[in-house]
Amino acid sequence: MKSKIPAVLTRSTMCIRALSILALFVLLLSATLVISSHQPTFAQTEIPPQNPALNLNTVSITFTFAQINPNENNQVVRAFVPTGSTSADCLATLNDTNIFPLPNALFCGDRTPSAFGGTPGVTVSIFLPQPATPTFAVRVTLYQRGAKKYGAPVLCNTDGC
Repeated sequence: MKSKIPAVLTRSTMCIRALSILALFVLLLSATLVISSHQPTFAQTEIPPQNPALNLNTVSITFTFAQINPNENNQVVRAFVPTGSTSADCLATLNDTNIFPLPNALFCGDRTPSAFGGTPGVTVSIFLPQPATPTFAVRVTLYQRGAKKYGAPVLCNTDGC
């Protein structure tokens, strides 16, 4: 006796089954790749934590509208951070911000501005693509070789900054 199911339905069913099997295979392969790529790396734990070369004295500092220089169209952060160090070796990286578009450039430099009693430290400059709003905030990781401390950032729009 011949089947009463039309040939079109049988082909459709076979296509759906084939696609389902293929989708299942792709899913299993993807899961295998994801799981195997997340293997723990043990080499990182072999470095002793007391290694002085790894002890960078860094700080995370949040700059706000209080450090925006009004003399530069409210588009530049000029912040002096007293550190007690005169080293020219400094590093600053962006962490987090509440502004968009993101800052154009960031740099730091050793300074000893006379306006702050000749205390040595670092001036951080951040250039923004548009004027900052009063709610502006950007967090920066800051490092200066030989820093004894990291004081509160202050607007630095005087000579020596």
